[in-house]
This record gives sequence, C-alpha cells and structure tokens, in this order.
Amino acid sequence: MLTLKDCSMPLCSKKILPGLLSILLFCSWSFSPSVSWANKKTVKLGFIADITGPGFLISLAQKNALDLGVEEINSSGGLLGRKTEILVRDSQMKPELGAALARDLIYKDKVDFLFGPTSPAVALAVSLVAKEHKKLICFHAANSERLTTEQGHRYLFQVTPNTFMKGQAVATFLTKKGFKKIALIGPDTDNAHGQAMAFKKKLAEINPGAQVVKELWPKLGEQDYASYITALSAGKPEIIYTLLWSGDLAGFFRQSRAAGLFHKGPTMIGLLDYDLLKGLGADLLANLYGFDWAPFYAINTPQIKAFIEKYRLRTGEYPSAWAITVYDGLLALRKAVEKAKTVDTEKVIEALEGLQWDSLRGPQMIRSQDHQANGGLYFGITYKDPKYSFLTMKNLLYIPGQEVWHTPEELKTFRRY
Repeated sequence: MLTLKDCSMPLCSKKILPGLLSILLFCSWSFSPSVSWANKKTVKLGFIADITGPGFLISLAQKNALDLGVEEINSSGGLLGRKTEILVRDSQMKPELGAALARDLIYKDKVDFLFGPTSPAVALAVSLVAKEHKKLICFHAANSERLTTEQGHRYLFQVTPNTFMKGQAVATFLTKKGFKKIALIGPDTDNAHGQAMAFKKKLAEINPGAQVVKELWPKLGEQDYASYITALSAGKPEIIYTLLWSGDLAGFFRQSRAAGLFHKGPTMIGLLDYDLLKGLGADLLANLYGFDWAPFYAINTPQIKAFIEKYRLRTGEYPSAWAITVYDGLLALRKAVEKAKTVDTEKVIEALEGLQWDSLRGPQMIRSQDHQANGGLYFGITYKDPKYSFLTMKNLLYIPGQEVWHTPEELKTFRRY
C-alpha cells in the first residue's frame, strides 16, 4: 500500500496541497482483492515526480493515470501474473535529489522500471543514473531533445514529442498559415533555447521569407512581463510564439491582455494544455493559436473515450496531456514486457525497439535508433465549445512525429549508444 511516507514529507506542505482531498488523491492506492499473488514477486515501478513546486498538478495527473493503469493491470491478472505497484518519490525539482532518489529506488527498493520526472534538468540527471545502472526508464513529460540525442542511451524510451519536434512542428504550422513576422518569448532555459533553435532551423528551410523580429528570454518564474510586452509590441510581429508554459504562460497572457497587446494586432501561439485552459477560464481569448500533444477533446479513439470516463470517475477532472502520455508509456511498457515474457531489462528493451502499440492517441511506434515514439502535435484555434466551461481548440491540424523528428542520418551525428 502506498503511504504518505512513500510520497515524502514535502508533498504535504500547505503550499503544495490545499487540503486533505489532494493528499488522498495523490497517495491513494488500491488493487483488486480478487486476485491471488501468493509466492509471486511484485513488479515495482519507481516514479520520480516533481511534486514540490510548480510541477505539482502535472505530477498529480500523472500519478492518477498511473494508478488507473496499474489497477487495470492488476485486475486483469497482473503483469505476467505478478502484482504491480508504484513507488513515488519527490525530486522537489532538484536534479541532484532526483538522481539520488533514482539510485535509492534501484538499489534499496529494487524497482524493475522507472518513470521519469517533468523537469528537463531533473530528467537529464535521472537519465544518467538509469544509464549507469542499466535500468529502463520511461520519459513521458520531460521532453528535452538532449535526452534522446547527445545524452541518449539504450536504457530510456520517450513517448512525448521532444523539443526539437515541437519547434519543427510549430514552424511547419506557422508556414502553412502564412505568417512572416514572428516574435519569440520563452524562459531562459536550455530546453526553451533548444526548441527555439529547432523552430528557426525549420523556418529557414521551408519559409525563408519569414523573419524572427524579436527574441526575449525572461527568467523562469518571471512575475512582471511589462517590459517584455512593450518590446514585443515595438517589434510589430504578426504572431508571438511563446515557449512559456503553465503558470508563466498564464501570467504572461493575463498581463498581455490587460495591456491590450492582442487587441493591437499580433496574435499568439503557445502550449494550451488542459491545466492552462481550465486555469485561464474566461480570461483566455478566442481566436488565438495553440498546440498540445494530447488534447483529450480532439482525440477520437475507443481507448481514450474509455480512459476519459474512468479518469473522470476517479478524479472529477478531464485528463491532461500529462496524464494521457504517462498512461501511454505504461501501455507501451506493458506490451513490451508481455512480448518479452519477462521483466528482464535487456529483453524488454529488445521488445520495445520498433514496438507498435495502440496508445490512447492512436497507433504509435517506438523508433529503434533513439527510442523516440512518433506521437505528434495538434494545432488549432481557441473557441468556446458549449460542452466545456473553458475554451478548447477547433480546426485542428495534426502533424505526426515522423514528419518533424531527426532523420536517421542526423541521429548519427549525435553520440549514440
């Protein structure tokens, strides 16, 4: 049984959890009592989550989805007939702590597989531990390109579009829409700079007449965007491509709207995931551009319809992209284990390479060269759907991952395992 001790003390701070309900949602654990697990070793999944800090809502959604997926595994007889459980650890968004927790999960808790954090910095640190100790890790939220290129290795797989793919896809979409004068604003982090470089590379290839008229890099967690809004307005772009996300994007948008930025000419494109759409509510404007790699309202598969129903029954919420992709990672891992007929790491990796599976987002595959899944991105324009209390996107265009990821030839230029 997962306990508060397993989730670590920082989870329970008042700054992170407003009440007992959130604690129970994050730490609750159950499985079917009708299945006998006598004399069978438990399959352990170690989840290094970024609970303390701005990653809390993402971690909560991921944990809820993992709980749901593992309960389904256990209620259907377990993984290769063995009970499966999750051990959660809080990295507090600190790379050194995340790496230490990964080592503890491997050596003290004897986990069979790892699931990764949200923070790119923590993910890179944890990935090195997984490589060193030859433990397979699934990345489903952190999507730094470096995870699967210069720091790529045999013992990881990625089910979320990486930053290179995102930048390339945004350039493709804006070119289709005919934009020529583009401004960029993003947090001053390696992740955001890498995504911007991929964007500009693709833009130069397919839209040489386009121009990036302004690049602005506020610090992560910036509270006052007034000077940045002024600079963006002075640049007179047709569209502002924001690499900000979560609370930073919400703050930037609210301040930009109050300053009248979007009423004066430029429109915007940014990551409009469920948490942001719900959080902004009526503050979000219609007719802005956005993208998401797993918008629950736009995906039409039998799998996701069933998942949404179960997830809402469990949490009272719609599933965010973070919930959908971690569940997809668990589905891929489950299929690889069943294909390999063992939880032996090396044999499961062999089963994962080239694996095709029915994800919530539809059929996907994991490329053998870099263990990157080919899930893509959905682009659309905001509008008010009467079915929801928040704005969603319509006129959706899907750009598949295989159209925007590194070519096999490009991958050869990176350090590979």
